[in-house]
Amino acid sequence: MKRLMITIAVLMLGNIGCTDFVKNSAMENADWLAMYKIDEYFDLTDDQDEIVKPFIIQEIKTIQKVLIPVLIKELAEVSANSDKLSREELDKYFVSQPKQHWMDFIMPKLPMIADFFELLTAKQLEHFDKVYAEQFEDRWELANESEDDFPDEFRDLQEERLEKLEQWYGPFDEEQQKVIFVKTKQSLAEYKEETLRYKARRELFMQRTREIKTKEERVVFLKEWITLRNKQGEEEDAKATKTRSRSIDFWVFIEGLLTAKQRKKRQEKINKIITDLKYFQTVKY
Repeated sequence: MKRLMITIAVLMLGNIGCTDFVKNSAMENADWLAMYKIDEYFDLTDDQDEIVKPFIIQEIKTIQKVLIPVLIKELAEVSANSDKLSREELDKYFVSQPKQHWMDFIMPKLPMIADFFELLTAKQLEHFDKVYAEQFEDRWELANESEDDFPDEFRDLQEERLEKLEQWYGPFDEEQQKVIFVKTKQSLAEYKEETLRYKARRELFMQRTREIKTKEERVVFLKEWITLRNKQGEEEDAKATKTRSRSIDFWVFIEGLLTAKQRKKRQEKINKIITDLKYFQTVKY
């Protein structure tokens, strides 16, 4: 289900440079695209497709009816206050509320997700593990660079991230870029530690996914996994808190750099997303 939400978010929010025709076409076919992504991860059989698709369509309708109105309201608030957002507002709109929306959406769906995993064969789980691992290949490759090569390779990653920021704010000048690169710099040791934590968490997920035998166990495990209440509980909680604080600090830092022109650019992008979301509400599945 998280993949469904991410797919829809990418369709509506991520493809900022796409034409309205492309974005509208994607939203009109969100059910097909979501099934395509699920099939990419799990290599479903035709019979499994027939079982899963009605649930996907129902979840898209739930997103349209329940989540989208909330997002429109919050984005309108951000747009109305976009002259300069406070730390509290940045926390609320960029960190806390997105996480809460995700939790509110996913927690009631855990029994259904558990049912889905019960449908999968050992071969399909192996396929999922392979595709899941491929997501980390670039990160793992960077984490295994030499001390001499890592700074240049990491700068390439920073530049990619900067390009994504510029989609929202427009170009950053040379001085802004310089301080952003300093702010987001990581050592090889820091990057490797973070990468190993992601890798261990992924491996634990796959291990438990294979071990669990009943739906009840799986629901409990998924709840623990999502809320970080697992074998690594306290340690994961502490790291998650640190990551959240760092995320808020980053957005506060960016907010302090922005010019009036860049804030206006953000406001225009947000208003366009609101328009896209309103269109998505009208699509029939």
